Amino acid sequence: MRQLELGYGVRGWQRIKRYAARIETITENAAGRLEALRFWDKHGLEAVLDFHKVSRCTLYNWRRQYLESGDKVARRSNAAPGRGQTLY
Repeated sequence: MRQLELGYGVRGWQRIKRYAARIETITENAAGRLEALRFWDKHGLEAVLDFHKVSRCTLYNWRRQYLESGDKVARRSNAAPGRGQTLY
């Protein structure tokens, strides 16, 4: 008996599968940020500043983003400027 994939014959199924896999994965940077925030909750601010070597301002920004959007703080948005350089 032949076994078929769930979305066999559905147009765009592979694209949807790739998209879902990309959305669910978390980058190493994001995991580090969440680890730092959890470490902060458990051990306090001074300990996390010594251990993770990030500034106090950075930690507060990460925490604010986490509280506003939940686990989406892990997925950093594009940090590129809105308009690139132009050569005349």
